[in-house]
Amino acid sequence: MKKILYLLIALMGLGIWSCKPSEKNYRAAYERAMARDSTRTDFNETIYGRYRREIKEVPAFNENDTVNVKTTRVWVVKNEGALNEQLKKYCVIIAEFKQLLNARSIRDRFKEGGYPGAFIVQTPEPYYYVVAAAYTDLSEAVTLTDKLRRDTPVRMKAPCPYILMPSTL
Repeated sequence: MKKILYLLIALMGLGIWSCKPSEKNYRAAYERAMARDSTRTDFNETIYGRYRREIKEVPAFNENDTVNVKTTRVWVVKNEGALNEQLKKYCVIIAEFKQLLNARSIRDRFKEGGYPGAFIVQTPEPYYYVVAAAYTDLSEAVTLTDKLRRDTPVRMKAPCPYILMPSTL
């Protein structure tokens, strides 16, 4: 009986020892990962690259001045408290995010900071933009953008704030 027990312990030890990864296995896994990385598709060739290329900067005329505005397809994010009617010709964008959770956080902070009409729109990618306010008149959007550059309730990262003209209107 003792011999069988010793034999089982020896086999278990041999099994554990043989499962130990070797430097050769690590090297092979590393080389496979590097080969996969080198064949990675260029971002511009992906569907996301196509959506990003759709974003255009166009001149818009404001009284005696020309303002560059971005244009792309966007729509109001459903179930976030905003209506499609809030989306107007000129939207003042204050933040851009890949994650909806981050967009919600900034929107809520802007609402608490005196911008109760802040809402979220999304692109086809999806990429989420936080809108401080939307206007039918470009001069109002320019005024708000200038104000936000001087004084904002939340620190913004470049290129924000800027004006977006939804191409879906």
